[in-house]
Amino acid sequence: MIPIPTLAAADSGTAADPTPLQISYVGSSGVNGFGGNISVSQPAGIQAGDIGIFAFRFTGSSTPTIPPTGFTQGLHNRVFWKVYGANEPAVSVPMTSSVQRAAVLSVFRNVHPSSPISAETSATPNSGTSFSGTAATAAHDRTLLVTVAGISVSSGTPTLTAPSDATLTIQRSASVPAVGIAYKAGPANGQPSTLNPWQSSIAISSSRIDIFLLRPADT
Repeated sequence: MIPIPTLAAADSGTAADPTPLQISYVGSSGVNGFGGNISVSQPAGIQAGDIGIFAFRFTGSSTPTIPPTGFTQGLHNRVFWKVYGANEPAVSVPMTSSVQRAAVLSVFRNVHPSSPISAETSATPNSGTSFSGTAATAAHDRTLLVTVAGISVSSGTPTLTAPSDATLTIQRSASVPAVGIAYKAGPANGQPSTLNPWQSSIAISSSRIDIFLLRPADT
């Protein structure tokens, strides 16, 4: 019997779909206490294309020079972001006098290189120990929600606790001001964000809660 040859399956000419990119957390750094010019070092492991989110808060009579070099100001003039190039220096904010201040920087990876912010909101709750921001509606899928809290209290050194449904990256406190950054999975395209309240160990006298929805690089 003559064997019948087996025909190979036709090549469709298409490759398997690539795995969608997920935005990831890289690292954080910060400073706090009484002092003059602010300088926050870059966390280890950063690379070109990452996004840095920087925030600071202070009490006392001083005028900061903002935005830090290369950064874009968010909806609040104490919160900034930057898509990194190679060999990023420390983030610096010159101050005209020494004050009580706190500053934080968190870095994330796999964000869109030219349009990394899918949506952004800012709110100003001014009382209590539990406080929330304003929901942001995503314009892309697979967003990452990054929330930034900056507070002041009447006296004492407050400690910030991240929302219970988010992961704290960093918080720094001085006498009166405190600032922190946290993140969680963001909403799908067209959906509003959800976020449990931030908490402060001392009742706030003023605050600013910013929410960024970061856009993945492949959207």
